[in-house]
Amino acid sequence: MFYGTKDAGIIIKAIKDGKIVVVPTDTLFGLCCDVNNITSVRRIYEIKNRPFTLPLSIAVKNKDYIYKITKNVSKKAEEIIDTYFPGQVTIVLEKNNLIPDIVTANSKYVGIRIPNDEKLLYILNELDSPIVLTSANLHGYENCQNFDDVKKQIGDEIDYVYNVSTKVNNKCSTIVRVINNNAEILRNGVINIII
Repeated sequence: MFYGTKDAGIIIKAIKDGKIVVVPTDTLFGLCCDVNNITSVRRIYEIKNRPFTLPLSIAVKNKDYIYKITKNVSKKAEEIIDTYFPGQVTIVLEKNNLIPDIVTANSKYVGIRIPNDEKLLYILNELDSPIVLTSANLHGYENCQNFDDVKKQIGDEIDYVYNVSTKVNNKCSTIVRVINNNAEILRNGVINIII
């Protein structure tokens, strides 16, 4: 049984304590945890019934943090970050050793977002650490259109829910991978990126 709250302080403590939290974002309802808590990351895979061979995306508090957790960021990547962040875009870049391999399914690349959501950014700023942020639904199922859908799919497995009366966009972020100066759209979403 989960605990619902509009108190960001409770959610911040819950994430620090290794709990699994559902939050509204500027795209979908998100399932999140501390990126460095391996047990919590495993739980997210298990809750979603997601194969451990598929990576999870993360969210960070600002653009500077993207550079803190990645390496070999090209000019093209910098242009995309400067143009579209914060926003409904996930950029896939080469990670450094600050992001655990379980998050990226042992890939050297990680998908990163800065949500354009004031309350979620407040939580990220207070945590001062990345969080895993993935859609709050079972793997292979349709995205949840509202919190009732989230409850039906994964409600028995989550620990906390934050501000669930908030409306979400119900559309996925656009995913763009940038290697060297080559950008490739991996998933079309809310934002049309000019590459």
